[in-house]
Amino acid sequence: MASSNAPGYRRTPTWLLSQAAVAAICATVLWSCADSGAVTAPYPEAENQNLDGQALLAATARMSGVDGMRGFLVARNGVLVVEEYFNGVGPGHVSDIFSVTKSVTSSLIGIAIAEGFIEDTEETLADHLLPGVVGSLEPGKAAITIGDLLQMAGGFEWAQGVRGPDFGLWWSSNDHVQFVLDRPLVDPPGSRFSYSDGMAHLLSVILTEATGSTASAFAAEHLFGPLGIGPRTWLSGNRGYNFGGVRLHLTLRDMWAFGELYLNEGSVSGRQVVPADWVTRSTVRQIATGGLTPFGPEYGYLWWIGSGAPYDFYFANGYGGQFIVVVPEARLVVVTQCDAVSQSISNARWYEILSTIVQQVIPAAR
Repeated sequence: MASSNAPGYRRTPTWLLSQAAVAAICATVLWSCADSGAVTAPYPEAENQNLDGQALLAATARMSGVDGMRGFLVARNGVLVVEEYFNGVGPGHVSDIFSVTKSVTSSLIGIAIAEGFIEDTEETLADHLLPGVVGSLEPGKAAITIGDLLQMAGGFEWAQGVRGPDFGLWWSSNDHVQFVLDRPLVDPPGSRFSYSDGMAHLLSVILTEATGSTASAFAAEHLFGPLGIGPRTWLSGNRGYNFGGVRLHLTLRDMWAFGELYLNEGSVSGRQVVPADWVTRSTVRQIATGGLTPFGPEYGYLWWIGSGAPYDFYFANGYGGQFIVVVPEARLVVVTQCDAVSQSISNARWYEILSTIVQQVIPAAR
């Protein structure tokens, strides 16, 4: 269904048309209306926010052609310009945001440091996991820092990424904490990026041990409350810790609120929710990703640093097409949600959605 903010054209069912045909029909309708004087812009706020409305309409058509697409939102200067829903989903739909969860976990670590629960990113696994969580740690693992984990550079052997088996092995394990800690060290901590839900999960464990609250409860008080986000589901592992890297559920507008928070350097309505210096540290290059993912050659603190658009950007990145893309210079936030199925199909959807954002939506900002 289209939102009340969307233009009032009727969509042709996308299963009857190719993506190119959908875009061509939308463009034809737009130009014929403009020639008659009935419509001056495809989205009412596009021109007011100095965005190319035709480019946004073409991007919407392309998004609508992605199987399983749920939602697409574009905001500039804090003003909602595009809010579209597909496949029976509406504004109240709460969806699994997959690895976008990691960027939320990063923000909670920053808040915990600001609140004095954690001293800094140089604190180690030994500082927070011994003796209450595990009985012992190998010396090399004991010295792994919070900063190492935030950069996905803990040094653990971990094959995730495309077709890597370790996520599934970890997910089905009897102890989601011990499984990670039992992985051998294959790199000096801090030296190499190796994408791992296990390392993100250790950050949730550290947060819980440091604050005495689950990540979900801490987020409700210190992050979601100030953003006006109500109670949300965040699944937990088999030792009771919320998953640090996955399985938080949010609406499209919840994700937008979080993106706006980072666009505004951690502040909302005059309140500093996430420290401004943490936003900066989290969203600038900390480590190279080694080409793991298109459009994301570098990594901050559980945020991807983007490339390929006319403006610098960074993004929270979730399996199957869950994105929060923040473009500071253009004052732009783009959010998407998509159904996630098998890996090959979800990877294709992921690429189609992110390439649309990088190649069409961001360049629409004048």
